[in-house]
Amino acid sequence: MWRPRDHSRLLMMHGTTSAYAVEPDGSYILGLIVCGGLRARRGTERHVLRAGDLCVWDPSRGHSGSPYSGDAWEARLMVLELADLEAIVGDPEHAVPDLELRDPRIRDPRLAACFLAVHR
Repeated sequence: MWRPRDHSRLLMMHGTTSAYAVEPDGSYILGLIVCGGLRARRGTERHVLRAGDLCVWDPSRGHSGSPYSGDAWEARLMVLELADLEAIVGDPEHAVPDLELRDPRIRDPRLAACFLAVHR
């Protein structure tokens, strides 16, 4: 985990894990599955995320994950709070609303490559 020098509002993470559970705390989590895969659960929803998939989790409900294939998966994450998003936007007239996303999975290789470049 680290915070970039010029962007102290971002929390960056990179690692390998075999399980996680997150309760809502006002944070949005943007991630890229680098290697392996996971089964994610959010309320009654079930999702399978594989290497190359991006995910965006809003703070509306808790979510958890377990391996889909193998014993673990590798991911890169950015954690942002709503207040941080508003500060990044920097325009009080265009405040960011509470965003609730229906599907956290995004399968877009070009967007995943951009995310990886920004994360590195």
